[in-house]
Amino acid sequence: MVRPGADRGGDTRGSQHEPTRWPRRSIIATIRPVRPIVLLLFDCGRFSRARYGGMLIGIDARNLLFPLSGLGRFLTGAILEFERRGEDIHLFLPSPPTGNWAQSARDLTARIPTSISASASPAARAAWGQFTLPALARRAGVSLLWGPAHRLPRFGMNGLAKVLTVHDLVWRHAPGTMRRRTLWGERALMRQAVASADQITTVSQATRADLMAQFQPPAGRVRCVYPGVGPLPAPEDGGAVRRHGLTRPYALFVGTPEPRKNLARLIAAYRALAPDQRAACMLVIVGGGGWGDVDPTALARGMEEDIRVLGHVGDTELSALLAGARFLAMPSLYEGFGLPIIEANAFGVPVLTSSVASMPETGGDAAFYVDPLDTGSIRRGLAEMIADDALRGRLSGQARANAARFRWRDFGEGMRKVFDRALAERRPTN
Repeated sequence: MVRPGADRGGDTRGSQHEPTRWPRRSIIATIRPVRPIVLLLFDCGRFSRARYGGMLIGIDARNLLFPLSGLGRFLTGAILEFERRGEDIHLFLPSPPTGNWAQSARDLTARIPTSISASASPAARAAWGQFTLPALARRAGVSLLWGPAHRLPRFGMNGLAKVLTVHDLVWRHAPGTMRRRTLWGERALMRQAVASADQITTVSQATRADLMAQFQPPAGRVRCVYPGVGPLPAPEDGGAVRRHGLTRPYALFVGTPEPRKNLARLIAAYRALAPDQRAACMLVIVGGGGWGDVDPTALARGMEEDIRVLGHVGDTELSALLAGARFLAMPSLYEGFGLPIIEANAFGVPVLTSSVASMPETGGDAAFYVDPLDTGSIRRGLAEMIADDALRGRLSGQARANAARFRWRDFGEGMRKVFDRALAERRPTN
């Protein structure tokens, strides 16, 4: 059972801001240019906790630094479920979580043993993941390291079980929608991570099929373990809707504005609707950050009365916007799972989404499917979802049952079985 501040060989702490706990901080904070080599040499003779009968699960928690992303939300939900189950876990972060938007990460690291380094840049984080992380994992005495998003260290893992989670293969199906550094990182590091993992999980059967086709790992090493829905708080009493002046029914887009989300085609399709259709249903866009040539405000210019760009909103506000939506519009080019689909379904809200990749698997009978590459198909889908009350009612009637298929409780049980298998099948690598 995880206990706040539990002692694990003098290497853990509850929060980096508590000076009285300084002796319990990872020594990574005091070792500079040679720290990975020093730590690896120092720890080469240590034994994992598993040799003495327990299981301490180490988690590469770098995605907690980006809580607004789908990976950040997935990791937060997974850690909360492990905590609920009483799993013995230790988090590893390449840098401290900063900013108001990172409060959830700070809350987790305040009560769960955590080692935090000082690798702020993308290049430094990549080096941290390959060299510093395994040293910290061995020093913390973990028996198993979980890479929840496509990465595992290549070196320094002898004697430690390794579990990898793969969310998608965007670099294979839609490389043009990725940042160049992310594309090359996926291409360079995913193959090694898949090859070295004792067990691999995917978040959908579609992603499992993609992974099997691309890398041909032994089928018995790869399992689909669905994530859960939420956790999202109960919605407000309509306050968020009123604050944003949403006086008409609206379709809702939720996601980071990036090329893969297909926001440009969605807005173009909405623009092509008849004036009376737009008058009957606004388009509301929620999501912060983003990159590439996707600027929702610019894409919506001249349509401000019908298209509202809200940017990032908090979870309580997001819940209210989801609950009040006529439907969710998510015509992505590619998704490994599509978390907003089941978040909307959990509020009884139907979904318009793409007929490719994992979206039919996730949306089930609670979604209307369109061709994401065909603006005309998206326009016709929007028109039907706006005008056809019977269609929306039928899909809405299936929504909560569809969302109920994806429970964090089931995820936790599934991952524990995978961890047990990995520990039993542990293979030295170097």
